Amino acid sequence: MKHTPILSAVRLLLTATAVGVPSADPPDRVGQASASTSTRPGEDRIAAILTPHRQATLSAEISGRVTAINKELGERFNASEVLLELDDATFRANRRIAEAMLTSAKVNLTRVNELAKSRTRQRHSEAVLAAANANLTATQRLYADSNASLVDLENAKRDAVIAQTNCELVGSTASKELADAQREMEIAAGKLEIAARQLEACSIIVPWAGRVARVLVNEHELVQHGTPVIEVIDDRVLLAKFLLPSSAFKAVRLGQELDLHVTETSDIVQVKISHVAAALDPASVTFEVHAEVDNADGKLRAGMNGTLSLTQVRGP
Repeated sequence: MKHTPILSAVRLLLTATAVGVPSADPPDRVGQASASTSTRPGEDRIAAILTPHRQATLSAEISGRVTAINKELGERFNASEVLLELDDATFRANRRIAEAMLTSAKVNLTRVNELAKSRTRQRHSEAVLAAANANLTATQRLYADSNASLVDLENAKRDAVIAQTNCELVGSTASKELADAQREMEIAAGKLEIAARQLEACSIIVPWAGRVARVLVNEHELVQHGTPVIEVIDDRVLLAKFLLPSSAFKAVRLGQELDLHVTETSDIVQVKISHVAAALDPASVTFEVHAEVDNADGKLRAGMNGTLSLTQVRGP
């Protein structure tokens, strides 16, 4: 579930006794949550809002028809559980084709390797070259003894040159064939990886457990690549986000435990500061703080409001 920046809406809610002037309710939703929520007389209250620990909008990685929606609004899911399925018939066929192409490429590479190792064609071309050179030598002797014509000598020379060229060509061809076979196998392996990944993409999953915030498509709809299909959150741990006055900066520390009064349930839950802003905002003279809230029992919901005691933050 996407959220607009929440802390931009949070305002300090200090009672009139803290500053000597009447406090005014800020216009935003979060600020309205606790202008007068003070559990003890004279205690300053800070507005906070609960947000998910993690959230994501999942989109289709391939184009296809929605065949099943396995989790609906608000339902919990486990890590890597299939939330939504797309028609995978075409992608299964593509994977089978890619597997067959890879098998063929492997067979061809094995054949070329065996030929290269046996050097059958190389040995044949070398034998032809040896015979041509022997014939040239014999013809030269016959020509020297006037027992062979000049034409015979030129033919013998030509045959030797052709045999030499063919021998060199066979050697280079064998190397090229081996390189081509290896390249074809790598291409086929890559195509299989792509086909397998596209098939996996037909099942929409998320690697962590959580809850469905919103389903954005319907069954039987055709979705395109990149279309958002479902929004999910991990609310097993929530983050209470709030702003503190810069005067409280020295008192705040990571791991500090505070009591959060949840407006919607009237419960008081313990929170632990997990993040403190790296820089203060000079305009509002505040800084942002996040505190983790254990929500393993699922009683709290993202978007709930609460208040904290500024006095507790500052300590004794």
